[in-house]
Amino acid sequence: MLALGARLVVTERAGARAEIQERLAARSREAAGEVGALAARLLAEAAAGRGSALVAPDGTFLEPQGPEPLAPLTLPAGRDPQGQFRLAQGELAERAGESEADALGWYEAAARPERDPLCRALARWRLAALHRRAGRADEAAEATRAFLAELPRECARTREALLARVLDGERSQSLQRELLRALTGSGSPGALGSADPIVLGMLADAGLDDAAALAQRRAELARIERLRPALPRAGDPDQGAALRGSRLVAWVRTADGGWSVAEGELPALDREVRLALPGEVPASADLLVETAAVDGLLGGTLAVAALPRAELEREARRRVRLFAAGLCVVLLGGVGAFWITLRAVRRESAAAAERQAFVDRVGHDLRTPLTVIRMYAETLAEERVGDPAEARRFAQTTREPPPGPDAGRRRRTGSCMVRWVSSSEP
Repeated sequence: MLALGARLVVTERAGARAEIQERLAARSREAAGEVGALAARLLAEAAAGRGSALVAPDGTFLEPQGPEPLAPLTLPAGRDPQGQFRLAQGELAERAGESEADALGWYEAAARPERDPLCRALARWRLAALHRRAGRADEAAEATRAFLAELPRECARTREALLARVLDGERSQSLQRELLRALTGSGSPGALGSADPIVLGMLADAGLDDAAALAQRRAELARIERLRPALPRAGDPDQGAALRGSRLVAWVRTADGGWSVAEGELPALDREVRLALPGEVPASADLLVETAAVDGLLGGTLAVAALPRAELEREARRRVRLFAAGLCVVLLGGVGAFWITLRAVRRESAAAAERQAFVDRVGHDLRTPLTVIRMYAETLAEERVGDPAEARRFAQTTREPPPGPDAGRRRRTGSCMVRWVSSSEP
């Protein structure tokens, strides 16, 4: 019995290890299937144009619109040198604290009709600033309108141009969109630490500082920053997918040579499972590793389920202890059931023996008077009695046997009371 129990424990230990290993393999297969299904769905969204972004062939984001920081309005070097000289002299007069008339004179000279249109626009902008600082609102408004009229079309998205539209009282949705599109982080164009204070100021002045619109724009910029490193590179196939941290990105080349990109959060994986390339699969004697290949879109990515062998042994020992405890319970239950059954059999055997003894005693007690009655009846039937008085006595005896030494004696046998008579007569 002990040898059988030990063999069962060893078998259970091996079975527990195999079951844990199969569980790891099942988890890796399940994770690979979920990631592969997500990649296929994102690829379908990108192919249908319902992805997260549309990117032009040059890498510019079309939807959502990429950030376009507002550049200051400047006069390129070599373009209208005389006008550039007059603008510079006006700036020097302002910084040197000379009379306002000197700065106004230089700017008026730079705004003459013979000057370059961009030079005239810059001069009008600085004249508007001088009038605004001096409190001459009407003159400032007139100079602002003149600035917008003089401004070349290619300079319409500069800071000065958008600010002039705000100051001129424009409250259009197109202005809001332009300002929001220019909303970027401080520092590099890709930084999202804080909004451009100049743009926020212009939005506030124009009454367009909608908190919901600002939040949406920041979310769009954050999405652009996530997708920018995941964009296809030279030599990549026309469609594919890639892992980027905790997100999965799929792309499809569009008809114009750009890209339709879709992204999604990776499904929640078990703590033992992670995604890795074939060269990143852990190889250690201390780990039990099971892998499953993800869909081919991910270029051989594997779902890796790893479990420390020490934890495997702990789990196996726990399972063996539970099995041994269950086996002990079963054995003890079997012994108890055998003992109870044995007692029941013994009681039944004793009851059967007592019933048989009762039947034997009752049969013996009944056979003695019946034998006497039969003997007298046979004697009368064969007419072996010649004396009539003797015949009457025999007949009387068959009807009621004569009393003998034990006449009237009763004996209790089991639950029955038996009365018999015995006779010494032949």
